[in-house]
Order: sequence, then structure tokens, then C-alpha cells
Amino acid sequence: MMSCSPQKIVFGKRWHGFSSRYRILCALLASLQILLPSLAAALPTDGNVVGGNATIQHPTSNSLTIQQTTDKAIINWNSFSIAANEAVRFVQPSISSIALNRVVGVDPSVILGHLQSNGRLFLINPNGILFGAGAQINVGGLLATTLQIRNDDFMAGRYLFTQDPLKEMRSVVNRGTIQVSDHGYVFLVAPGVSNEGVIVANLGKVVLGSGQKLTIDLMGDGLINYAISGKVLNQVTGADGKPLSSAVSNSGNIQADGGQVILQAKASGDIFSSVVNQSGVIRARSLENHGGVVQLLGGDETLVAATAAGAMRPVGDVSGVVVNTGTIDVAAAVPKAAQGSVTMAGERVGQYGAIMATGADGANGGDVLIASTARTVLASGSTIDVSGAGHSSGGRLRVWSDHETLFNAGATIFARGGGLGGNGGFVELSSKEQLGFAGTVNALAPFGQAGTLLLDPQNITIATAGGSAYNPGVNNLFGNNVGATTIITPASINGQLANVLLQANSDITVTNAIGMTNAGVGITMQAGRSIAVNANVSTTNGNISLIANDSTATAADRLAGVGNITMGAGTTLNAGSGNISLTIGNLAVGPFNPGGITAQALTTTAGTISLQSTTASTIAGNVSLGSGLLSLNNAGALTISGVVSGTGGLTMNGAGTLTLSGNNTYTGPPILTWGL
Repeated sequence: MMSCSPQKIVFGKRWHGFSSRYRILCALLASLQILLPSLAAALPTDGNVVGGNATIQHPTSNSLTIQQTTDKAIINWNSFSIAANEAVRFVQPSISSIALNRVVGVDPSVILGHLQSNGRLFLINPNGILFGAGAQINVGGLLATTLQIRNDDFMAGRYLFTQDPLKEMRSVVNRGTIQVSDHGYVFLVAPGVSNEGVIVANLGKVVLGSGQKLTIDLMGDGLINYAISGKVLNQVTGADGKPLSSAVSNSGNIQADGGQVILQAKASGDIFSSVVNQSGVIRARSLENHGGVVQLLGGDETLVAATAAGAMRPVGDVSGVVVNTGTIDVAAAVPKAAQGSVTMAGERVGQYGAIMATGADGANGGDVLIASTARTVLASGSTIDVSGAGHSSGGRLRVWSDHETLFNAGATIFARGGGLGGNGGFVELSSKEQLGFAGTVNALAPFGQAGTLLLDPQNITIATAGGSAYNPGVNNLFGNNVGATTIITPASINGQLANVLLQANSDITVTNAIGMTNAGVGITMQAGRSIAVNANVSTTNGNISLIANDSTATAADRLAGVGNITMGAGTTLNAGSGNISLTIGNLAVGPFNPGGITAQALTTTAGTISLQSTTASTIAGNVSLGSGLLSLNNAGALTISGVVSGTGGLTMNGAGTLTLSGNNTYTGPPILTWGL
């Protein structure tokens, strides 16, 4: 068979030293190898043991057996391919033994048949590796990479792999079936990696990684640490000879119940349309004492770090788009399972598919984090479920961006409590700047407390959509929202099936009325500076809480000025039988500065209405208590000029004074406490 050396073209793109007619002929042959790879595949050839001890045997014409007698062995091969009717078997001293197989020739590895071992195999081929359709890999552990390692480092247990600067950027592609022993591992690492087949590593670790450097630490007891570095800055050629559109992609099936699945790319977002693209099925269901973990990372292993406030956001070297259009499943597979977790993090992150992190009886729902340094999108059709089951509670979902978070209409989040008990979970949709909110959250609990929905941009205006409002038909993962104001429509709040928590580092403004319809579901507004209520706010027996000058806001993002709560003339807060609370935080260290409360009508039928402020405040409207209680905790003077009615009573704590003026006809019992 003619040779196209010194550079093959199945995985490559450069030609040196050949005429154009010769290059065309070589390209034709390469295409045939892609379309009919069995023509090119054959048993590994010219094996040479250069480290440790092993013998190579040919029991039959279509099989090869490698008998390894030392814990580590290195074999250099001129080629390492396996045809569909061929089998290669490694017999190793133990499941922790490693055989390093390095290809020193110019051909890519095309594996179409059977590859077996009772231990671990490293396959290194800088020309590329393809596990074709029909390939059956059954080993204790597998590392397939185009990166090189020094013999001395390998024998000493220093697993340091680097891209050969004299070689092209190649890929590792799986279209077959790779299965490793329980607690085993699968590492497919190269400048470009794609799984289009099946990978099974229950209780183990699966890593699909793009980068130019890899370090692995096999710590024993099934513990494996690794690091991928060296950003890929050039195009990478796939098995079809064309540039890859994604540095790491999964369109197949990966199963690692009780284990970890990590898709990670250290690659330039300018080279790939997405650095991590998950369109297949990843299943890492949680078992007792073994929570399933799935991570899609567009950067470093240290990509996700806790901030001082307890939120989570990407840090370090982050680049490109991370997308899930498929299914990710870390749901509890058994009662009392450990909590499953999913992380998606990158420069821009798009969640279009399904994420299942549900609990089981005695196992709460999972923990899902989706974070970006630019834009995070939960698109129409996206479903995320962190609900509990049985007697368990819902889990936690946190969605973050540095610039813009979009929760599109048609996107759904579930964080329900179990059908027999347990509380609803916690859902946070946050952005340092802009938040678009139009989806649906269900965090109810049939036999427990409803969960919480936190919306957390820099500034919030509650208003019917206008010219600068969030528009899910315009915004997408790649376009900017140029609107200067974050607008959340009342309609997107009114029907929520979770307690709504609005947090803004500066101001919250209610321009159009909020009327929450689900029983027991309430709303809390926390502003670093001020809250302006210019339209009615009502719930169906859910609590209403307003907190201004809130010290938990990020000081660097709070606009300077006095923090007030102001209700426009004629407006009402009506909580049904729920509680109403108006609070001015007392922190007076810049930029925080406490102001006062200017309230209008406040209504409850059975709850408590409480006010707390260190400065002068007024209630100009009527206070309707029903059987509830009016609780005043003012250090400053409070004047109530409206009618206070009810039968529950009134208490006052603090050094402030109370003035009941105007046409006040308070009908309740005597004041219970007057000052302290």
C-alpha cells in the first residue's frame, strides 16, 4: 500500500514534499480510510518493549496477547489499530497495573475490534485515535490521548503529558463502546475530543478534555486528581479530516452511576463555535454514599469558586461557549442516596436541554450550578428538576452571570418538596448587571413549606414590558441586551409556585401592580439602597417583606445615598392572612445610609404588621389588622395618620415615639408595650 508519509491526512491538514497530483491521490486514499476504516485497521505492528517487562504473542492470525509481568510496562508500536474481526488482550499483574502503548509511526489508531485488559491501558498516538462503530473496549481503566509523556516520568509515576510542538493538533474520537471496571476511569484527552458512542464507568470517573497539557495523580483507593492546561489556540482536525466545531463534545451516551463525568475544554472561544457541547445523554445517578457529579467546564478545574457572600461564580481562565442541549441525569437512584450535583460554567453558558437532579425518599434533591463570566441563558424548552421525593426536600439551583442572565419563557424549573413530606428547594437567578425573567418556577411542597425563588440583578423594576424590557425573542446566547434597566413583569411573578425573593444591590421599584395568586406564596424585596412601591402589592395569604439599606448587598455595587422605603399615594400592601414587614437596615458605614419609611395602606386579616427604622417614619394610609398584631420597633419617631383597626393589639419596642393623629379611630386593645 502506498505511503503518504511524512504526514498522513486522515487527521491532518498539512502537506510537505509531494506534487499536487500525488497529494490528490493521497487524499482519495485517506477518504477511503475514513469511509472504510477496516481497510486500514490491522493488529498493532512492530511492538518494542522499552520499559518494564512484557511479552507479545500472536495466538491466532487475528489476535494479539500481551503478557505483562511488571506493574508498569512501556511498549512502542509502529502502528496500533484493530480491525473489526480482530482482538487484542492485555494480561496484567493486577487491576492497578498500567501498560503504556505509544505509537511512534505516522498512522492514526483506528480501533474497530476488541481491546481487553484486566488492568489499565494508556494509548498514546499523536496522529489521532478513533474508536470506530462496533469497537468493544473492556478494560480496568483507559487513557487515550494525543499528548506525549517521557518514559522516565511514566515509570516513576509522574503522569505528565504534553503536546508535541512538532505535531499537528489532533483528536480522540469514540464511536464504539468503552467499558471499564467499577471505580475505573476513562480519560479521552487531546486538543479535540468527541464521544459519539457509549462510555460506561460506574463509580468511576470519565473525563473528556481539550488542552495541550495533562497531569494525572492516581492516588489509590479509587481517588484520581487531574489537571488540564495549555489553551488550544489553533484549529483541530477531526476523524473526518475537517476542523472540529467543538473542542469537547458528547453526542453519545456516558454512564457513571455514583461517579463523575467531566467535559472540560482549555480552548479559545475564537477557534470553536462552542468549547463544550453536550447534546447526548450523561447519566451519573446518585447512590448511597456516592453522589453523581457532572461538570461542563469552559476553563480551569478551579473554574468555580465560592465568593465571600456564599454565591458561586466562574474565576480564572474562562473562554468560549458551554452548551447543553441533551440530558444530564444525576437523580437519586436509591433511597438515602448522596446528593447529586451538576455544574456548567464558562464565558457564555446555554442550558437548552434537561437536567435531572431529583431526590428519593430520605435523599434531598440535588445541587445545580450554572454560571458564566458574560451571559447565562436558560432557553425555552429547558427543564431543570431538583425536586425531592417521598419525605425529602427540594434541592438547590443557582444561576449566575457577571453581565446578563436570561430565563426565557418556556423554560421550567422544579424544586418541589416530596409528595409525602419535605420542603420546597431554593432557586437563585442572579446577575451582577442584567436579569431577564420570563420562565416558570415550581417550588411548592404539598406537606411542607414552599421553597424560595431569588431574583438578583443590580437594579429591579417591576413593570409590564416596555421598550427597554427583557424580550426573549430578541436576546440569545450570543447577542447583548442593551437595555439599561432590568425589568421583571408582574405576570412573571404573580403565578409563581415559590416564595419570590427579589434582591438588588441598589434599588427596587414597583411600577405596576403585583397580585400573587397561589395560596401561601409570598414576596420579599431586599434593596441595598431604596424600595419604591408605586403600585399595589398583594398575595393570597403569603408574607410581604420589604428591606431597604440591606447590609447583605455588595457594597461595591450599591449606589451611594439614603436607603428609604416609599409607598406612593393610594397604594396598598395586602397580605391576606400573611405577615407584612417593613425594615430599614441600620448600617451607616458608607455607602450604606439608613433612611425612613413612608407607608400607605397596610392590610392583613390575621398576620403581624411590623415596622423597623432608626429614623422618622410615617404611615399615611389605613392599617387594617383584623385579628393580627401591629408591631413597631422604631428608634425614631413614627406618625400614623390613617385609621388603625383590628382586634389583635399593638406593641412598641425601642426608644422611638408614636403619634396617632388625624381621624385615627384605633379600635384594638390597649397598647401592650410602650418603649423599653
